[in-house]
Amino acid sequence: MEFTIYLIGLAALCAFVVPFLYVRFGQKKDLDRLTYLFFNQTNIFNLDVAVHDFWNLSYGIGIDRSQCKVLYLSMARPTDDVLIDLSQIAYCDEQIIKDKKGGFTNYAGLVLSDADGVPVYDLEFYSAEKPYALNNELQLLSKWKLLLREVLSCDA
Repeated sequence: MEFTIYLIGLAALCAFVVPFLYVRFGQKKDLDRLTYLFFNQTNIFNLDVAVHDFWNLSYGIGIDRSQCKVLYLSMARPTDDVLIDLSQIAYCDEQIIKDKKGGFTNYAGLVLSDADGVPVYDLEFYSAEKPYALNNELQLLSKWKLLLREVLSCDA
């Protein structure tokens, strides 16, 4: 009888804990890869990034205040990887697109515009088209909007 209970416990452990650990270690590996790529890019561009954030295991952003540059990486869309010279940017605003009922967020991003108000960069923080749930992206969006506005106001 005790042997059967131990066997059932071992089977439950294998069925529930092992897959959890597998997913968790996979996420850690993805975050390590994103971190490596991000800091590799900072070394390539000779940036001193003091403030940076990663989210959804797919996005990264960092700022070098001394050079007034922002590095943005997107593992979801590598063509969106960009080094932004903030001396060419005059405005920074968040763009949040909700569904027609206004309850579900479809898109959240930062829009960086030149002095004429023409959008130059659109930095995606969240898209409903991606398989990620909306977690802390809106808070990160607000944080980075304030950070970039602070740098832009000092630059003016």
